[in-house]
Amino acid sequence: MTRRIASPISTFFADFHAAEGIMRASDCLECRDHFAQQQYPHEELFHFEAELIKSWSDSERSFIQKNIAAKPDLRILSFHAGSSFTKPKIVNQHFEPGGERVAASDLQKNARENVMWLRSVLDKEQTIALENNNYYATPAYDDVTDGSFLTAVLEENNIALLFDIAHAHITACNRGLSFEEYTANLPLQRAVQIHISRCIINPDGSASDAHLPPDGEVFAEVKTFTLRFPQIRYFTIEYYQDAGILLQSLVRLRALLSTL
Repeated sequence: MTRRIASPISTFFADFHAAEGIMRASDCLECRDHFAQQQYPHEELFHFEAELIKSWSDSERSFIQKNIAAKPDLRILSFHAGSSFTKPKIVNQHFEPGGERVAASDLQKNARENVMWLRSVLDKEQTIALENNNYYATPAYDDVTDGSFLTAVLEENNIALLFDIAHAHITACNRGLSFEEYTANLPLQRAVQIHISRCIINPDGSASDAHLPPDGEVFAEVKTFTLRFPQIRYFTIEYYQDAGILLQSLVRLRALLSTL
């Protein structure tokens, strides 16, 4: 199986030369909601803002279906599992409780309904994936970051995992677990894509998402997970601050994948 580097379409693409460099260093692209109207070659993935575990409105379904039709190269459509509340508030860049708490059983029911609808509009070759989220110490992240909950959703619906390494580090740190202990409970045998970046450790010892460029330790983790779970096909560096640093990271990722 050919492993492919999939770079996100981001603000870097406002600069023609940066966009050209990123596309040359990548095998394909990952679309995002904010840049959905842009069209590029090899748009093989779409990472939607929609939460697979929430009840979708007609407008959300229309947006998803419109982009499925507009991007014929799509192979993976991935979604979030953001919060267990209907209208979570964003405070200091993370969710706090807002609206009503949704029971885990209802979150799973929503996922079943959404997957059933997606399969009615997708080709059989297209894959549905769910991303593991990061945990912060508020009830807004209850259930949705539990490995057992994610496993149940994936297995019941026969869908894939988008494994975000930084999110896993953040969840492990903020729950007082080791990285190995937390990831052992994730359904990594269903992973088809890895989001690659580095989080930060705050002065109080908690971890936060920062989308920093991967360092040697993160690349070593990518190697370990790829060797353990060879079905993983797509590799995405999530870094958005300096196009030159991103290109260096893409070259390093290419060199790593060539050895596996």
